[in-house]
This record gives sequence, C-alpha cells and structure tokens, in this order.
Amino acid sequence: KENDIISDDRANRRHLAIHWEKTTFRNAVFNAYANRKPILFIMADLMTDDSKDILKAVFHDEETLKIISENYFVFGIESGNPEANALSLEFNIREIPHFGVIMAKSDSDYDVVESFADDNVDLERFRDFLLSSFGTFKVLLEVLLSSFDHQPTGPDIYQDDRFIDFKQEEDRMIREQQKREYEKAQMEDRIRLVKRKEEEEKERRKQEEKLQKEQEAAQLEIIAKELAEKKKNELPPEPEEGTTIKFREPENGNSFVRKFNPTDTVSILYDFVQSRLDEIEFESDTLIFEIGVIENRFRVLDNRERTLEEEGLCPTATLHIREIEAEEEDSEET
Repeated sequence: KENDIISDDRANRRHLAIHWEKTTFRNAVFNAYANRKPILFIMADLMTDDSKDILKAVFHDEETLKIISENYFVFGIESGNPEANALSLEFNIREIPHFGVIMAKSDSDYDVVESFADDNVDLERFRDFLLSSFGTFKVLLEVLLSSFDHQPTGPDIYQDDRFIDFKQEEDRMIREQQKREYEKAQMEDRIRLVKRKEEEEKERRKQEEKLQKEQEAAQLEIIAKELAEKKKNELPPEPEEGTTIKFREPENGNSFVRKFNPTDTVSILYDFVQSRLDEIEFESDTLIFEIGVIENRFRVLDNRERTLEEEGLCPTATLHIREIEAEEEDSEET
C-alpha cells in the first residue's frame, strides 16, 4: 500500500475485493480453507524497483485484478524476514518475485498447486497461469470433496452457502471460458474463409489477365500479317538503281536493306516497314513506330511528303525504327 502496489481505495473504487493477508501464513491457510479459495502466494523484495514494477503491473491491470479478486485469497510477504526465509526453503523459491498457488486442505495442511516466477511478468501469460491454476484447484477440490462424501461425519463447511456460491461462480467461469473459446474459434474460421476467398479471387483474376493477353497477342499477330500483306501488294517494285536504305529493328538490332528512288517520299519508307510488321520484333503490342536518322541525336522523319533526296538520304542512309508506346502516341496527337 505504501508503494502504491494495491490500495483499499483503488480496490473499492473498482468494486474489487482483494483479500491481502497481513498476518501470518498459517492464518492465510486457515482463512483460505474457511472460504474455499486457493491462496495466491506472493514473495517479493520491495526494496528493489524491479519487484515493485512487476507487482504494480499485476495489480494495476483490471483484467488480472478481476481474476484474482474473484477466485483467490492473496497472501503477500516480503523476502528476507524470518517467516519468508522459512517459506522460501519450504517452497524451494529461488526467484523474486515469486507467485504460487496453494490449496488449503485443512486449517493447517496445504499443497502447492502451481508456481510462477519470471524476471519480466507477461500479463497474458500470468493470467493464463491464474486461470489454469484455478482449474487445477477445482479438480483437486472435487477429489477432496468426493473423499468426504464417504465420510458422513465430514466437515459441514463443504455444504454451506459460501461453498455453494463458490461452485456457482466456478460453473459461471467455465461457461464464460467455453463461450470465449467458441467465439474465438468462429472468428478464426471466418478469417480463414475470407483469406481463402481472397486467394481464389486473386488467382481467378490472374488467369483472366493471362488469357486476355494471349488473346490480344493472337489478334495482334493476325492484324500484323494482314497489314504486312496489304502493304507488300501496294509497294512499287524495287528499282535496280537508286538510294540504298538500311533499316535497323528496335529490339534486336537486326537490319534489312532496300533500294528506293531519290524522288520517293518518306511515306514509302513507312509503307515498306509496315510490309514487314510480321517479321519485325517489337517490345510492346502497339505496332506503332517512327523512323529516324541518328545524327547528333535521333531525328524523326515525320514529314512524309518530303522526298528522300530532300531529307539527305541519298545515295545511302541508315534509318532506325523506334517503337512508340500507346501513351506516347496519345500525347503526340494531343
């Protein structure tokens, strides 16, 4: 209380009843036996900040505090005093702070159910320890009660109202725990179902996109062949003499050569390249290109009405075919 670990004001304010024994361990055993609750035994060194921080974390957490107040009788003792030294030997306590769950079989006989010691208490694990230990206590208590069922002269305390209330509270906690586990399992099932549907939808879209690309590629190949055949039929015969033009493809650097008349216009160069669309390798599927000559930079032959002679392509020239992406084409048109 002096170190603000747990105070009566805090407990009352939260409507929590913490039974913190301030006398002797034997009295704690007697009171726990009378109330049919297990003892939450705590040994700590209140001279160290680490111990105080751990106790504050435990007793300032409302969920943990609720589990303790509903199910346990608390006995806390500071390490180092004579009784603590005796108990540390009896319970084989080596780590501080140390938590133990003790079942009182009579006002002077008791057993250690579980123990918990951790340099840095994880509250979720500590709560699991409390609930698990309380479950073990209930099983041991039932065994103890069954032994009294065969002894008519057994203590009447097991049939009094306090014990009946204890059993009712015990059953309520079991039902709540089962409900939480059921709801958790349902939530996990729903999450798995959503994830499976997302994966199935993702795979379906992937297959649709793949099929669409394959269909578009096949359609493009047909268009390229039809256009190439059309342009081949429209081209005039290649002259025996004239200007020799070498064309370089955009992707692989392959080249092909044809002769043209110096008076031919640039448009015939585009027609000739289109006549070979089914042979030229493009990176994308647009089939949109431009022809240019590399001087200091790439100069596009974009005026298709000018003659080859006017463009300075006589008697020979090397032209480069450059692919135009669809977005680039739209930008140029704009």
